[in-house]
Amino acid sequence: MSPHPDADALASTDELTIAAGTGLEGAMGPALVPFSDSADARTFAEEYGGSTLPATEVTRQLVSGR
Repeated sequence: MSPHPDADALASTDELTIAAGTGLEGAMGPALVPFSDSADARTFAEEYGGSTLPATEVTRQLVSGR
């Protein structure tokens, strides 16, 4: 048994929408929450605050929480 997921369990960043600025904290700081369905990302951001953006637009500043 491997702790690594199969390739079909992963998604390309071209296909993901990120919920950012939600106030949720991950182990390494502000959480960027990826969704394969952009409607789900919008619903999540409406419930927890923040905004959504395409994963391809994530910047170093966004990752650092600045």
